[in-house]
This record gives sequence, structure tokens and C-alpha cells, in this order.
Amino acid sequence: MGSRGRADDRALSTAAGLTPAALIAAAIVASRLASIAGLSSFGARGLDWVVHLATTAYDASWYRIIINRGYWSAGVADQASGFYPGYPIAVRVAELALPWPLASLEAAMLLVSAVSVVFAAWWLHELYAPRFGPRGAVIGVGLLVCSPPAFFLGLGFSEALFLALVAGTFLAAERGRWTLAGLAGGGACLVRSNGLELALPLLMAAVSARAWHSPRSLLPGVLVFAAAAAAYPLYLLAAFGDPLRYFHLQATYWHHRFTSPVVSIGTGLHRMAAAAHAWVAGHSTSVRYVDAPAVIDDGAAVVIGGVVSAAGWLGLRPHEVVWVLLVWITPLLAFPVPDSEGRYLLAAFPIFFWVGRLLARLPAASVALMAAGLIYQAVLCFRLAEGYFVG
Repeated sequence: MGSRGRADDRALSTAAGLTPAALIAAAIVASRLASIAGLSSFGARGLDWVVHLATTAYDASWYRIIINRGYWSAGVADQASGFYPGYPIAVRVAELALPWPLASLEAAMLLVSAVSVVFAAWWLHELYAPRFGPRGAVIGVGLLVCSPPAFFLGLGFSEALFLALVAGTFLAAERGRWTLAGLAGGGACLVRSNGLELALPLLMAAVSARAWHSPRSLLPGVLVFAAAAAAYPLYLLAAFGDPLRYFHLQATYWHHRFTSPVVSIGTGLHRMAAAAHAWVAGHSTSVRYVDAPAVIDDGAAVVIGGVVSAAGWLGLRPHEVVWVLLVWITPLLAFPVPDSEGRYLLAAFPIFFWVGRLLARLPAASVALMAAGLIYQAVLCFRLAEGYFVG
């Protein structure tokens, strides 16, 4: 880090009385407290209910089936192979590693998510601090973990683990450690199907860095990434005779099908406007009042992802902008209604650091934006506690 970076670091620490690590930790803790407040219906329910909800809601219930019974369960659980195995494997390892008094499926699910958030946050700080300064990097982390959909990072979902592995991939590539980049990227391929999309930004980063001059590091990374990307389709071929079973299940049960992104964007913006009207008016319009917060969040993600995909070339590196574009557009190609755009966009972390760089000289505005995000997190978690879909 240069003299400017060290000066910014000292100024940040002096102004807040805290180090960057402490500020990042404070943002993560604040996010978890906001989520707990919402999941507990603002104190109306106890911690046991919060843990239960965090480890059984939506995707978490499918991961529990995979962890407990594998992909061969009969009946409706056959749909479980519509979820990748990386997160269940990590949870099982964590459960086995926990000491006996603490060992439980619920504890392991939440532990994997919590540890993943910590690693993701610090690796992203290390990635951006040399370029945007410690203040810009800390603000970027804060905006990410305090963003409205970031409560998913604390649930029994794969989002936190995927984010950590993608962050590790980009950091390793930034430092020219291509074997580690391949390992981390391969891990992401085992957690989420769109981990495969890392191949393009990794290729761009390798070409930019002339990585072919380091074949001993590059070749093992390429081989590991390719093997991990092929692992789950090959398993599905061996177990079920269908290497594309994941995509077929997604189309059958979750209604994924090719859709024009223009149509998806238009639908998302129209629904966001209707949801804002419903929320302000206090009654349902073409969007139910209870669904308004989630619809607004997803509509905002459509807008923000599009803006950074177009304008991110000013401040971000090409492979980072391409990653944002891929993460942003993939669900728009598969969902006629972008119901989960906010959740998926958590993996497009350059968005938050692009904004963090812009707000580096406006710490008060940054804190206000984070506070608003935390309040919105609590609202979305409250809707989840009431049994409504929030992404």
C-alpha cells in the first residue's frame, strides 16, 4: 500500500477511533442484529425461533434434505438435486468439526455462513484497499453487508459461501496466484451453477496479467477449475443419467426458462413502481402491500446492476465489470419476473466498491446509506418471519 493508502488508513482510524478491521466487524454485527430484530418480529419471538427460521426457510430447507438424506431421497425431495452440493458439504464438515456440546445441523449451517461473511469481507477489503484506499474499501464492505438483501448472508443459504469463494478468486487473481484462483473459483462452481461464469473474468484477468508467463501456477489452476466445474454435472450423469438435471429441475419446479432480459427489466421496473405506490398508499395495488418491500428491493437491484454494468468501466477493471454484468443479467435471462435479483446481486460485489469509491469523501452519507439498508434488512426479515417470500 502506498503513502496515500497509509495516510487514509490513519485518517480513517483517527476519525472513527477504530481500525478498518473493527469497522468491518461493526458493520457485520450491525447487519446480524438488524436481521435478528426482523426475524424475531422485533422481539415478539425468541432466539430459538430465529435460529429455526434461519435454517429452514426456502433454500435452507432443501439444503437440510441434502445434508440429512442426500440426493436420492424419494418423492418431493427428488427436487433436491436442483441445488448444488458445495454448501451442504461445507455444513457437514463444520458439523463434524464442532465440539459435542455445540454440534448440530443448525449451528453448522449458521457457522458456515458467519465464517464465510467474515472471510469475504476481509478479502474484499484486501482486494480494494490498495486501489480505492482503506476508507473506500471499508465503505464498500459496509455497503455490501448492510444492503437490504444482505440478510441472506446470515441464513442457511449458499450466498455467503459463494460470495467468499468469489472474493477469494478475485483476490488470488489480483495477486497473480493462479492456482489459488482456480481452487477458489472451482469451489464456487460447486456451490452455485453460475460459478462457471467466473471463467470469463478469470480469463480476462489472466490475459491482462500475461499469466502464461507463470505456467506452473496457471495450468494447475485451470485444471482444478475445469474439474470442479464438471464435477456436479458428471455426478448427475452417473447418478440420474442426466448431466443437465439441475437445469431441467429448475425449469420444471422453479419455472426458469429463457426470457428476454428487456422484458424482465420492464416487468421489474413496472412492479417496483406499483410496489412503491402500494407501500406509500398503505394498501395493495397490482402488487400486494405485504410484498412491496421485496419487490422494491429487486427492482432497485435491476436498476443498480444495469447502471454499474454500463458505467462501471469508470473505476473498475474490465473483468470486474464483466462479472457484474454476468451476475446481473443471468437471472434476467431466466426469470420473467426478477423476484430474486437483489439476492443474486450480492455476488456482484464490485457494485458496492464502485459506490464506496464515490462516497469515500462523504463518510456521513455512507453511514446514512448503511443505516437505511439495515432498517430495510429488518423489514424484509420481518416479512420473512410472517411467511412471505422475500427473494
